[in-house]
Amino acid sequence: MLRRLPEKLPIHFNAEGVADQYAGRMTAILALPIICAVLTILLTLITNKPTAWNFKLFLTVAAIGPLLSLSIQSVILMTGLEKDADVSIAFVVVGIVFILAGNYIPTVRPNSIVGVRYPWIMDDDEAWTKTQRLGGKMMFFFGIIVTIQAITKLGGVNGMITFLLGGTILLVIITAIYSYAVARA
Repeated sequence: MLRRLPEKLPIHFNAEGVADQYAGRMTAILALPIICAVLTILLTLITNKPTAWNFKLFLTVAAIGPLLSLSIQSVILMTGLEKDADVSIAFVVVGIVFILAGNYIPTVRPNSIVGVRYPWIMDDDEAWTKTQRLGGKMMFFFGIIVTIQAITKLGGVNGMITFLLGGTILLVIITAIYSYAVARA
């Protein structure tokens, strides 16, 4: 299969989902998986030795990068093989990641890695728990909407990018305000 790929492969897609930057075949094939591996190794190094309560959390976080990398890499390779590559597959994976995170985050205890983490709730168990519950619900429903939008291609790639960025910013703002209010109550 490697020989069937062109010398240049896409490494970036514009807001319309059209490839607009290219790199050599080996760079395009290896860069994203190497970046993903390095980030996973860094995650391993910066976390404390996983204990029984956070090992599942650690594995969940470590799996997100490879999932996103795999979806993006498949679009790159399909484009290189001149197949109909659909960048919306990456948005489906992002939506699924939000769904999984939203389902899991309400169960997370205060930690230095995962969760809706603001300085004012790190030492307040009640504020932490309430914030994780709200953040988890928001992530879950946001993930469902992102996944549906990606499957239906509503708004095209530009619309998906706008919705994903806008929704994420809104999620951060709402959870910040809520968590601050709960911590100060």
